[in-house]
Amino acid sequence: MSLTHTKPMPLRKSRHLSNRLKKQLGSTLIEVLITMVLVAIGILTTLGMQINNKEALYDSVQRTTAAQLAHDLSERLRSNRDARDVYVAAGTVGGSTLTLSTCTSAAPCTPAGMAALDLYEWEQMLDGASEAGTGGLVNPQGCITGPAAGGAGQYTIAIAWRGVKELSDPTASNCGAGSGLYGGNNEFRRVLIFTLFLA
Repeated sequence: MSLTHTKPMPLRKSRHLSNRLKKQLGSTLIEVLITMVLVAIGILTTLGMQINNKEALYDSVQRTTAAQLAHDLSERLRSNRDARDVYVAAGTVGGSTLTLSTCTSAAPCTPAGMAALDLYEWEQMLDGASEAGTGGLVNPQGCITGPAAGGAGQYTIAIAWRGVKELSDPTASNCGAGSGLYGGNNEFRRVLIFTLFLA
């Protein structure tokens, strides 16, 4: 059996290999740092998008709630023809300002009493105080306008609430404007307007 003897590598070549390995290790460290920076930027971008999506979803839920509440009151107006003037006279509703109007089997509701009960229940749903409600809005104000006598004509239900981001103040309705609930220039005020014609 013969053993082959390997010659030791010259010192100059081994230093050259050692320097090359060091350079490769250094470049690998730089590549890792660049990768970490890129991953961090990607994560921060994703977080920013999630925050924007959450705010948009919140605003969407608030607008949907306002639409459901406006539709609810329009049905109450439609069904209580003889006391529409009571709804209009209420003007601005919100902030738990109304008192409960009770009707019993011994003393059934008059149309005006039914309108007062409707307005109370609607305000409770606006404020989110009723479990049967839709969850309520943030700092809501509901405004009802129409013919003063409550007769046939155009009725408008405007609902204002506080949004998340600053926007220009909507000028289509002054519902809630000047209440101080929506910022100094109403920059957080959101308004949904529901118009209907009642015969």
